[in-house]
Amino acid sequence: SAGWYISANSLLSGTAMHSLAVAGAIVIAGITPMWVSSRAMAKRASSQNRSLSQRLMAFDRHVMVNVVDTQGKLTEVNDQMLQVTGYELDTLVGQPVSMLYADNEGHNLAHAISKCLRRGETWQGETPLRCADGRVIVTHSTIIPLFDSKGKWTGSIAARTDITRMMKLLGEHETIETLDELR
Repeated sequence: SAGWYISANSLLSGTAMHSLAVAGAIVIAGITPMWVSSRAMAKRASSQNRSLSQRLMAFDRHVMVNVVDTQGKLTEVNDQMLQVTGYELDTLVGQPVSMLYADNEGHNLAHAISKCLRRGETWQGETPLRCADGRVIVTHSTIIPLFDSKGKWTGSIAARTDITRMMKLLGEHETIETLDELR
């Protein structure tokens, strides 16, 4: 602010000079901390956005993700979902999520999950999914409801991990234990 005062003093004289110089110093003194603070906040926000983006990238590469609208139709699926299930993007988007469930029990499960989500609750559990080639995989799923800014339910997002191999190994382990007990 001293630089402002000296500049104003060289251009003006008297009361006008003094008033303008003081006003300018006050404005600069008020703006400078806000400017410094906004720059620091922007830097922190950029760092937080980068960190969040990196976390989402890791999440997106690790799990199958799908988004469903209020009508139960798939609106988004990630590459991991396509890779694991063997479906093409245009085959899934726009279709009811229930098409992924393996059987009638799966369709009933989709309905039960939807009811839970409409109440604003998160659903977690195992879901059997039918792949494009007819195989059935088992996923551990966490499905959370999505809401707009007014609190209206707009659909859901699911994060799924393929646990088929683990389930098969557990089944084999139980079979071995049973056979050992029978001996």
